[in-house]
Amino acid sequence: MPVSQFPEEREDRQIGPNRTRLEEEVLEILQRTDTPLSMSDHVRRKVAQERRERARRWSRTATSLPQRLGSFSGIFGFAVLGFLAFVVRDLSPLLATILAIASVVVLLIPIISGVRSPRGSTNRRWRGRDMDSFPSSYGPSSQPAWFEHLRQRFRRPPRL
Repeated sequence: MPVSQFPEEREDRQIGPNRTRLEEEVLEILQRTDTPLSMSDHVRRKVAQERRERARRWSRTATSLPQRLGSFSGIFGFAVLGFLAFVVRDLSPLLATILAIASVVVLLIPIISGVRSPRGSTNRRWRGRDMDSFPSSYGPSSQPAWFEHLRQRFRRPPRL
């Protein structure tokens, strides 16, 4: 086949169809799905899936631990880490310092999270105070009536 002497004619000719990057990626994905998985790829994917599930289980367990320990989880963690820092202080002063700092952080985390987003407070607030749309004796309550009566009797008047 004779080669043309004009370079413009060579550049205008295309060997294959002109595809966009998206079309190329779609074709690549389709080719990958058409080829069967090898046994090693199957085992690798299964192991990775089990590893992800294990990590999810651990994270769920770690996040639910303070709820299972109750309201004293911050104090409990503070005491345990402080005791560990005390025990390890002669073996490794650096580790003891890190544990002591971690114990203070564990003590402060519930306080800071309570200030940032108070749990259980579904009342509307105005200028930092809860607004009661109706007294608790008229509305639905999860507490017994005698408890609500005592609460109303000893309730402090709002500060101005």
